[in-house]
Amino acid sequence: MSDSIICPNCKADIPLSEAISHQVEERLRAEFDSERHALIAQKEQLVADSMKLMADKEAEIEAARTQAREDAVAEAEAKATAQSRQKCSP
Repeated sequence: MSDSIICPNCKADIPLSEAISHQVEERLRAEFDSERHALIAQKEQLVADSMKLMADKEAEIEAARTQAREDAVAEAEAKATAQSRQKCSP
């Protein structure tokens, strides 16, 4: 059994251990690249989800602020109306 193979492209004599190492290296590199791309996509999705959640919370806080202002104005108007009626009553 031969310890080398001949490259079909350049006809170079390649030691079998080198050829196997190269195949394994390329397969592992492809697997790692695929996993890296998946992790990057997952990270980007998590960032997008976090940004949406923050925007939703900011909108919720702003709505609560607006409601609190409206409630305070309505309460102040009611209080002022009640006080003006008391002053005007004989």
